[in-house]
Amino acid sequence: MKAEYSINLSKFSLERFKKLLTNREMLPSRKMLKEKLEERFAVLESQGISNLKDLVDTLKTNEKIQKFSDKTDLPADYLAMLKREVNSYVSTPVKLKDFPGINSDYLDKLAQMKITNSKQLFGVAQTEAERKTISGSTGIPKDKIKELFCLSDLVRIWGVGAVFARIVYEAEIKSAKQFAESDAQQAYNKYIRINEEKGYTSAKFSQKDLEFCIEYSKELEFAAE
Repeated sequence: MKAEYSINLSKFSLERFKKLLTNREMLPSRKMLKEKLEERFAVLESQGISNLKDLVDTLKTNEKIQKFSDKTDLPADYLAMLKREVNSYVSTPVKLKDFPGINSDYLDKLAQMKITNSKQLFGVAQTEAERKTISGSTGIPKDKIKELFCLSDLVRIWGVGAVFARIVYEAEIKSAKQFAESDAQQAYNKYIRINEEKGYTSAKFSQKDLEFCIEYSKELEFAAE
């Protein structure tokens, strides 16, 4: 069975979500998410919410948020921010052209097959046989299809964009599964060194940020390697 591109919200427990929030560094504008965490999550659980799908369904619209706020006394602005946080956990497609170092001819050939983003490629290139078929149809070397697949796999992880995926790939971590099994401190040092050498991005990220990304990645379904 093929791996899904994003996490399964119904399998992501509320308890796991709470743990990630507890350990995560927050921007000042989002620190509200960590306020009264145990108390507020106890209220959510008392309302029959046990996973992220339950939470998203409960807070689906502004009207539902207000009704739930009135019922539970949880602040509506807190619930709205909680909903945005959960939605950010859903992996979004990245355009293949945004990955550094990809031959534009390859992108054009994949576009002719209506493959232009990471989700589309991930869905059709999870096996050696599938990659061989794409290579045969496009003339793109199979190792380059595999490289694009690896990058598309990595950007499924929260916080890993097209550029950071390239840095991770060059650190010899070529799948979400390997990323989930990596040591944050060792990986962080590699990523910093590679970025300093190649100058891929001026964006700053901390080891604490990486620890959160690693924990999140454990919730993804992994493609067979």
